[in-house]
Amino acid sequence: MELKSYYDFAVDDYCFLTDLRRSGIMANSIGAIAQNTCERFLKHLINEYIPVTRENRNQVTDVLSTHNLNRLVNYWNAHSENRISDKVASQLKKINGFYFSTKYPGDDCQTLTKENILMCFEVVDICKNAVDEIIKAQNH
Repeated sequence: MELKSYYDFAVDDYCFLTDLRRSGIMANSIGAIAQNTCERFLKHLINEYIPVTRENRNQVTDVLSTHNLNRLVNYWNAHSENRISDKVASQLKKINGFYFSTKYPGDDCQTLTKENILMCFEVVDICKNAVDEIIKAQNH
């Protein structure tokens, strides 16, 4: 499969995470991969469904460069009628920050437990399902 969109890359990561879950692999990097997967699903919505104008070009470019899931959700919800629910947003907050804290050493470094990793898998499922529903609604 040729990867052309944020969604394509997100699904590629999603399939990888699904394989990791099935095989029972519990690695700290799953936190970073999970956040990055959700990030790509959310960026797909913004990139595909928020028209870029002269007035918002810099803002869209800026938001598409963030790794912050809260910021992506807030931007989408401010610019779309097909909002990401508060329930989904609160799930995404659980893994926000894992992109850096689970893959680099330092003061903010975090070692995930098995429960944290299982939660990452769940949050990615929740995000994918929510984005798929929004895509369906946007295309109707």
